[in-house]
Amino acid sequence: MENQELDNWTVVTGGTDGIGFAIAERFARGGSNVIVIGKEKDLCERAAARLSKHGTKAVAACIDFSQAGAIEAAVQSVRSATKRVCTLVNNVGMIRFTPLAEATEAEFDAFVNVNIRPAYFLSQALLPELRASRGNVINMTSYFASKMLPGRPSTLYSMTKGAIKSLSTAMAYELGPQGVRVNAIAPGTVDSPGRSAEIEKMPVVAQERLAEYNRQSYPIGRIGEPEDVANLAFFLSSAEAAWITGSTMAVDGGLTAG
Repeated sequence: MENQELDNWTVVTGGTDGIGFAIAERFARGGSNVIVIGKEKDLCERAAARLSKHGTKAVAACIDFSQAGAIEAAVQSVRSATKRVCTLVNNVGMIRFTPLAEATEAEFDAFVNVNIRPAYFLSQALLPELRASRGNVINMTSYFASKMLPGRPSTLYSMTKGAIKSLSTAMAYELGPQGVRVNAIAPGTVDSPGRSAEIEKMPVVAQERLAEYNRQSYPIGRIGEPEDVANLAFFLSSAEAAWITGSTMAVDGGLTAG
């Protein structure tokens, strides 16, 4: 276990699988107590059990951010566990590639409710704790905020991830004088359960084209693993990153370099 403060708590939304769980586990390995928030009971229970093996406290709250009252429930869960939040990782999100002509108002609202509202209102609600700990917020955006892919209609997803990128910059500017740092991470393609589920919905031809695109587009020669993102999140929360705020950092194997 790496050296961290004994009463250091990290909150990770969407933290029960994929990138979110990898981030939570990296913080647990680094000595932080962790609160993960996810919507599926079995994943919550499994995440808490796995995280507790690292010797720190682990709390899992089952909350669906698409439902009314979710923000309040999340805040209550956090404050029931601790009064000291050092890092908030706003990772929860949904991804779906619906053509502009086919998107409905209900789908638009769902994207906003899951991809934007939790990041904004959890940061707002937990600001007293973050100020007290001189903590930091890490928001998860995406390369889709600025780079599109052929055959992947992403208006809704790109809109919300672009909003998170702008939100992070504005939050950093506003909260810096209050001692709170804010940064965003923009992952490239990461091998995760969410990605696999979306790919399975695509026609076989589209899947083959995407695989070929990935082979040609990543200079480093592979797509990412959740741990690649987790390592950056842990660094951004550390004392070594004390002068980094307002940044959106790509962790994408060079995808957006050219």
